[in-house]
Amino acid sequence: MGILLDGFRSQGVAVNIVEARYTYAELRAVQARIADDAPAGNLIGATLATVGVDEIGNHVVVGVDGLTYEQRLAILSRYGPMVEVEEEDRPELNVAG
Repeated sequence: MGILLDGFRSQGVAVNIVEARYTYAELRAVQARIADDAPAGNLIGATLATVGVDEIGNHVVVGVDGLTYEQRLAILSRYGPMVEVEEEDRPELNVAG
């Protein structure tokens, strides 16, 4: 691998290697599971606003409208430590005609 990196460096490309706890495939699998579970009502009454992979943070971010403490605990318990749960306040769309 050193030879490969040396080739990039000689071309002026900055290479930063970091150790990640979870693979991208693992994170995407959890993201898909959450997205599939939401319409089935498996998020304990929580309204899923967003779900996505944070590649830099190496976790799945779950945004929930009106998140309660109990919902946060239930989601973390169901999906494990690779999930971060946030309250997502989506503004209401005001369409004037």
